[in-house]
Amino acid sequence: MQHMKTNQSFFLAGRHQSGQQTYTGEESFRLGQIRGNNILNGFDTRILAESLGVNIELARRLQSQNDQRGEIVFVPQGLQMLSPSRSSQEMQQQEFEESMQGQEQYRYRERMQGREQFEESMQGQWNITGNGLDEAFCTMKIRSNIDEPSRADYFNKRVGRVARVDSEKLPILNLVQMSATRVVLQRNAMITPYWSMNCHCGMYVTGGQGRVQVVNHQGRTVFDGLLRQGQFLLIPQNFAVLKRAEREGFHWVTFNTNQNAMINQIAGKFSTFRAMPLQVLMNSYRLSIEQARRLKFSRREEFTIFSPRTTRMIRDQ
Repeated sequence: MQHMKTNQSFFLAGRHQSGQQTYTGEESFRLGQIRGNNILNGFDTRILAESLGVNIELARRLQSQNDQRGEIVFVPQGLQMLSPSRSSQEMQQQEFEESMQGQEQYRYRERMQGREQFEESMQGQWNITGNGLDEAFCTMKIRSNIDEPSRADYFNKRVGRVARVDSEKLPILNLVQMSATRVVLQRNAMITPYWSMNCHCGMYVTGGQGRVQVVNHQGRTVFDGLLRQGQFLLIPQNFAVLKRAEREGFHWVTFNTNQNAMINQIAGKFSTFRAMPLQVLMNSYRLSIEQARRLKFSRREEFTIFSPRTTRMIRDQ
């Protein structure tokens, strides 16, 4: 399994072997310089097991520590995928297209309404008056309090909360092409391992402390340490990151270099693993059917922020 983005690529499973030339030209030369390791290999095995809700042995398999296979994997039994009948498939495709059209029209209307409201609020803001600015400037919405718990996108009083602000919530962000995320984690809680697909992220710690691990596209750990209040960490696009709160909790704000930042989660209800067929997981990581199910459906009702798991719970998975 491989993820590719512009000039970067990384492996979710397996490892790249030096000397393999399965691509041509510049891409072949670049990939030929990578030495082994998928991105999961760069995380601490115990923390990775806790975040995925699996035992240590399964976490080691995901890191491909003893797997010498390259990027091309032989599947002895073949792959059998569920496929709907043609008639039902066509009906589902039609329903999907109709629903997408409806969503696009709705989003278009929202964008147009937001743009009109923004343009109206901007009109006359530079007109000179007695105090130097038009009153419209004072009434324009340019602030959003994402620290307010009632505005959280995800909330669990035992685990924490996450609040995001993007151009959909605050249209003025289209001008600066940035967005922000506020995260408050309770004691020992963690946020799902993920990578940002379309932006770089600047993380500023506002309270508590937590352990943060960052892994680059070659599966190498580029940062592993405790961050405390007042410290700042830059996380490049497509670098995988895992964050875990310490005893006093962990609070931070992330500034994203895109007005609509997108992330891909590695664990949880909406994760990459959850979307993959069992046979793909089995053959990619050399898992049994039971292990593949455990990986696919672990943390089945949790997403984005996870409750802590004890060492005993991890061992018994």
